[in-house]
Amino acid sequence: MGETRLRPQSSTVEKSSRIIVKSIGRANAAVIRAVKQIVPGLDKDIASLLYQAPSELVKDVESNLAQKLASHLKEAGLDVSVDDGTEKIVPGDSDHEVALCIKDIKLMPLVIKEVAEFLGCDIIAARKIACSVPSVLIGNISKATAQALKNRFQDINVDVNISHATSAKYDIITWSDSPRLQNSICEIMGIEYAQNKSNEFVIALNKNHNEVNGMYEKLARVGAKIQVCNRDFQRYDIRLDKATDCESMRSYLENEAGIPQKVISQIFQRLPIIIHSDITHDAMEQALQKLNSIGAKTTGEPLAFQYYTLNVERVANRPEAVNVLTTIGDISETEAVTALANVAQIPKRYTKTAALWLRHELKKTGTIVGVQAL
Repeated sequence: MGETRLRPQSSTVEKSSRIIVKSIGRANAAVIRAVKQIVPGLDKDIASLLYQAPSELVKDVESNLAQKLASHLKEAGLDVSVDDGTEKIVPGDSDHEVALCIKDIKLMPLVIKEVAEFLGCDIIAARKIACSVPSVLIGNISKATAQALKNRFQDINVDVNISHATSAKYDIITWSDSPRLQNSICEIMGIEYAQNKSNEFVIALNKNHNEVNGMYEKLARVGAKIQVCNRDFQRYDIRLDKATDCESMRSYLENEAGIPQKVISQIFQRLPIIIHSDITHDAMEQALQKLNSIGAKTTGEPLAFQYYTLNVERVANRPEAVNVLTTIGDISETEAVTALANVAQIPKRYTKTAALWLRHELKKTGTIVGVQAL
């Protein structure tokens, strides 16, 4: 896009227009540079106009010029329109955030590429975002931008979860190695220290946006380690710990958990076992309630706090497996060679997404690994 900066409109021109940004559309971070050729300003101010759309980009522009500029912006992926300025627009907000839910692990390279292009970051940073659980992509955006991102990522079979941040509920987990600091953490979070003395972690559940902000500031001030999870983005596995082999339990496993009837008998012999994977907070609560009503003992495991390791079971093409482990497994060549040579555990912990992707990529080299929860 060439240098097309706006000039004051001539007094002889009768018709003028404005350009409205309806949403970010399919534009990438690079669009900010294109917009700066039209509306000079700081990157952060232009980003606000784009990511918190609908917004008025420019006004009092000669109509033909406005159409030309809008055409260039559409080519860059922005969803824009031109009007005469008489229609009132409702400005977008900044209260939404989105997280990715990757359904097909085989598509991870495409997901990472899309994240890097959208955010304008390098592949390593994009991989870190995609492998995080939950995979929060961006916050402080409008509903229109969130919906545009949902549409964009659907093309590569990725669900985009949208949260209205100020009305969401949050869980906070904090920890520290210092007993003195642990006492301070308990005081901030309203928990009796004596009740939590044997537990390294302090958890506060179902807090609102204002409560989280207040706690976060105080916890950060005392040096606590903090992880905040938006319940709209939380995903859980459900572990069946104990269950009686009865008709109601078999019916649940077949109809609710989707387990084939012919293997249900094996479930009771292999307890504890995961029967639901990667489900939402609401779905988790409903499942636990149903299972409890038929006498089962279960655990809802939040994936945000769960890590996994890989156990090498069989090695085929060792050089290719070493390349995978050093490239996306984040371990040194020496560590990779040693683990493969000894058919041992990979010396690193991973999120569930990262572990499953790594297992998939290793399998393509002929190397088989098992995924084990820590």
